[in-house]
Amino acid sequence: MKRRLVSCSFIASTFLLGCSPMLTASGQEIDCNAVATCRVHVSVKCSGAMCNASVDFGRVIGKRNGEIVWEISNQTGQSYAFDRSNGIVFARDTNRNFDCHVEASGGRFSCKNRGDRGEYKYTVNLVGAPTVGPLDPFVVNN
Repeated sequence: MKRRLVSCSFIASTFLLGCSPMLTASGQEIDCNAVATCRVHVSVKCSGAMCNASVDFGRVIGKRNGEIVWEISNQTGQSYAFDRSNGIVFARDTNRNFDCHVEASGGRFSCKNRGDRGEYKYTVNLVGAPTVGPLDPFVVNN
């Protein structure tokens, strides 16, 4: 009986530890309605030559006439920056809802949000070595 209890405890703890990486910060959202400037941190994690970008909030709830600022959080030895011409790109923003520009020598990218209703997928484009593929989170205006 005691051996079975220990085995069950081991299996349960292994299962829970195995699930913990699925709970990533990028799945969270931030509501920007109560702040003047909404901040999203972008980081890069590398494993060997493979690097991936992530954001601390996968969904940003925007507000009318608000500002969203993405900031690079480089780890020791990294020198990533936003691509100067298309660091943040909104794919379906045909009405120019977002007015964006690079800041701080590529360390920040800022967008004024006019606030038109809808869900806007955006792409984060970084430059640096090793190269990082694009990342595609969302801004939602209610």
